[in-house]
Amino acid sequence: MKRGIFSVAFFLILAVAAQAGNDFTEARKYEPVVIKGADIPGLQGVDPGTIFGYVYDAASKTWKQVPFQVDERKLTDISYDGKNWGREYLYTEDEGNGFDEDDELVFMIEDLGDKAPAPSQSWAVDTDGRRFEVEVSDPLKAGTKGYIYIYTSTKVDYTAGDYVNYTMYENTENKAIIDTDSYQAHYSRRWVLDRVILKAPLNGDGQTDLVDRFKFRAYALTWENESEDFWSDGPGKCLYRISSGKPCSWYLADKDGPVRAIRMVQGAASGPTTMYFSFFYRKMIGYEISYRVHALPRMWYYMDYSAKTTNKKYYDKNNSAIPIDGVQDQIQTDLSSWAQVTSDQGTIITWMDVRQYLQTSGVSVQSYYLDNAGFDDETGEDKMAIGNHGVFIQNIPDILQTYDSIRSYARFFLLPPKAANQGAEYDANSWTRPTVNISEQQTDNPPSGIGDAGVHPNNFNLQPAYPNPYSVKKNSGSLAGGTTIRFNLPQREKIAVFIYNIQGKLVKRLFEGSREPGEHSLVWDGRNDNGELLSTGTYYIELRGARQRVSQKVTIVR
Repeated sequence: MKRGIFSVAFFLILAVAAQAGNDFTEARKYEPVVIKGADIPGLQGVDPGTIFGYVYDAASKTWKQVPFQVDERKLTDISYDGKNWGREYLYTEDEGNGFDEDDELVFMIEDLGDKAPAPSQSWAVDTDGRRFEVEVSDPLKAGTKGYIYIYTSTKVDYTAGDYVNYTMYENTENKAIIDTDSYQAHYSRRWVLDRVILKAPLNGDGQTDLVDRFKFRAYALTWENESEDFWSDGPGKCLYRISSGKPCSWYLADKDGPVRAIRMVQGAASGPTTMYFSFFYRKMIGYEISYRVHALPRMWYYMDYSAKTTNKKYYDKNNSAIPIDGVQDQIQTDLSSWAQVTSDQGTIITWMDVRQYLQTSGVSVQSYYLDNAGFDDETGEDKMAIGNHGVFIQNIPDILQTYDSIRSYARFFLLPPKAANQGAEYDANSWTRPTVNISEQQTDNPPSGIGDAGVHPNNFNLQPAYPNPYSVKKNSGSLAGGTTIRFNLPQREKIAVFIYNIQGKLVKRLFEGSREPGEHSLVWDGRNDNGELLSTGTYYIELRGARQRVSQKVTIVR
């Protein structure tokens, strides 16, 4: 069960479709809901592995799990060498004290369902006699509401699937690939995000990189700067410029869960207690950057777009459809918290929250924009400034000798190619978060599925394949071995059972047709649609219904 693990995992195809009847805007459906443990005191002390998220579908009167994540956090002293101080909530594997007030529950707005009937009328099978109704509403769209129900159970398994996969494939530079069904991102160093590729669900071609880098600069944009490369050096001494001799950054950990993956880096040149968090969701990337530095006269951070993309246009609150062609245009430069860049290959909306800088005495913040194919800021692939957009911050005070920090936040929303100007809507949503109301509900008689091997008539589910891993061997021209795939349907419906490889390519159409309510089973003998025996490796079984789908991993061994 992948509920948030510190490990390398494999990419799992989109598991659960958005709920029918969910009338949140498409922009809202990009967003997660994050609930602190302090907001649900009744869950405190509970084993995180027993906490599940369910939604109710009023049309079919059924319950199902949705992608749901429990993240444990711990307030940690990150002070360095007795001179640079800091404290941060770090995401941990297991604190050992159960779910507590600092921990987080995470789910996506796109997965919200209907309001469930009273507890006496409907309850998820094999769960405990208490649940928490979470009502989510949109302050910017009156009447829009969705619901998720938090249950606890030691009898059920997590079956809702996995939206995101994080794979760190090289430890020295902490290189990582992040995959969802909608995009792939890449880190080449601790501070260096240098790839965002859109996939088919966002009408991407699956090949073209939209960005050169997300860049950071101190002191200057030219040769004397400190950059994301400079800050990535370490641990110990900065190696990028030997003469500096200053402590740089080190990789703390990553956390890979079904709803989001988290990457944690500490340090940035002479700010060894600076913290850099990256959050990867299905169609959105988020950042939280906590600066603790000496007095710094100038700093920039900005997105540099790829010269390989075509027909790029720039938008913000002051400008519309400015061509990005490597030639600087005259634009309005008042501070804008959002920007949108469209191209033939994809669209990125950036949003930045720098309020804490604006609220710090003496600090000034301006918008930064540069489109100049002749300017090289020393890092990146194309050595050009292509639609660079972000913030320019001046006169940051010395905060190394306190536990305080100045926090900034960023979000990158990934949209299809040539998207209409929607930046203002995503900006408004980011400043006005959804409203969450939580109430506890109880029943004296929770329904039980014991006696039927955990298969429940009210659930659309895919049971664990067995055996898994499994082997298939050729004996005198025939195949021996296979795995049994069991699934349950709450009603008669048309379904499909597909097998995908690790790259997401469909290799086997195991079944397509109608089935009656109840438990069913199929055997997959390891062959593809051409009758060929597939090689050793990981594959994904997908059970697809009319309105929902679930997936699981299966491995062939020799």
